Amino acid sequence: MPSTGKGVRGERELINLLWSHGYAALRAPASGAASRTPRPDILAGNSKLRRQLALELKVTHKKAIYVSKEQIAGLAEFAQRFGCKPYLGVKFTAKRQPWIFIPIKRLRSASGSFKVTPDIAAQDGLSLESLLGKNPETSK
Repeated sequence: MPSTGKGVRGERELINLLWSHGYAALRAPASGAASRTPRPDILAGNSKLRRQLALELKVTHKKAIYVSKEQIAGLAEFAQRFGCKPYLGVKFTAKRQPWIFIPIKRLRSASGSFKVTPDIAAQDGLSLESLLGKNPETSK
């Protein structure tokens, strides 16, 4: 299956998870290279918790994910202007791992891009529950 199909399916899956946890969430079609302005894949928020999130998502069956520095800079710019917290959400399907969310300040540089492996994601990232403020692990 083309990577865009996996990506869209992953985005829709996460939208449903966010709604089931009390967050409003929407996909931002034409995110990334198809748009002239930076925007996340998903924008989510919960007014009761005063928590707004900008999420860039990557789904893969490979051993590593590479994200361009430009894409992360765009996510950071959008989040700063919108007043929300930016995260890179990753899902490694070959390892059958759940979604893991990495604060962009914790991403590790790898010659022109950021590299995330399952081990790096587990070490530096947050579970969905922690991201949404439902788990003490959120202090990462």
